[in-house]
Amino acid sequence: MTADEATGPAAELAALRDRLGLPPDSETVLARLDRLGAPPEPVTVPGDELTDLLTSLRVLPEDRAEIAAERPDPERHPDRWWLLERCCHELRQTMGGHGTVDGWPAPTPALGHYFYVWVFLAHVAVLRAHNNARGIPDDITTATMAELATQLFYHRSINGTGGLSAQQWLTAHFRGVLYRVGRLLYERQRCWFDTEAGPAKGDLALGVHIPRGRLTPQSCTESLTAARDFFAAHFPEEQPLRWATCVSWVLDPQLRDHLDPGTNILRFQDRFTLLDDPDPANGDQPTVEAIFGRPLGDASGLPRTTSLERAIDDHLRQGRHWHFRAGWLELPVSPAP
Repeated sequence: MTADEATGPAAELAALRDRLGLPPDSETVLARLDRLGAPPEPVTVPGDELTDLLTSLRVLPEDRAEIAAERPDPERHPDRWWLLERCCHELRQTMGGHGTVDGWPAPTPALGHYFYVWVFLAHVAVLRAHNNARGIPDDITTATMAELATQLFYHRSINGTGGLSAQQWLTAHFRGVLYRVGRLLYERQRCWFDTEAGPAKGDLALGVHIPRGRLTPQSCTESLTAARDFFAAHFPEEQPLRWATCVSWVLDPQLRDHLDPGTNILRFQDRFTLLDDPDPANGDQPTVEAIFGRPLGDASGLPRTTSLERAIDDHLRQGRHWHFRAGWLELPVSPAP
């Protein structure tokens, strides 16, 4: 290493990485954010309005208190503030795109367990302005951002402590990539596979994601129908839009070995045409986390209060594994007035 390298920007980023307790492979993303710099408009975090904002997003009281205790400050936390500004800038620079922002380092004690909550809170006004410009109702924006509370719930339930580690996934919610319309979440995307009777690779499509809760047929039909109208109205440049895709353990046909055909989850499956090849990866961990809110290591003694809980548990007790499956459907059309 030359003298310049030992005292130059690379050394400064390495020192920042060490102060924040980040792993060595964080240097790549820190260099990317360093090149991006701070946004031209100042970044501000919520002040007196914090409690009302978190309450509107349905964040639980225990998380609200711990989030407030980690409020970042540019004077007291210059390293955190450096990273917060640049993460906010990256969100602003990629508004309205597709996919997620990748590479942000996992939280550390030095960074703060709720660091990325503050990144997203500092970005709320930008997201609202972006959505307002497209005529998107504010209640849709709020419902979409409220998935933050779901991820906080999962973190506490699975890890036993508060925090947020789903920052990559939530960048879609806060960049105009994904919207909650009724019961379901929809991600703007393009199809990555070919079919004979349905979508072709590259076609515009909506990626369906399933928030916690019951999948009643009526709520799903209403959501899918409203989604086609919603995106036609607010993203007219991304039309025609006929198809939706889904990748989830919810589509695993092995559920049919355990559940009554009339159950909500199997009626949801019936809407989709599955792709031929299942994901070979073992999906036990995300399935157990989604249903029971606990890590797979605690799979012994799982609750068995619902038919779905019993199905997941029985399958695992039999030494079998759950898998993610992908499928597609044609979006329903609203009835003529």
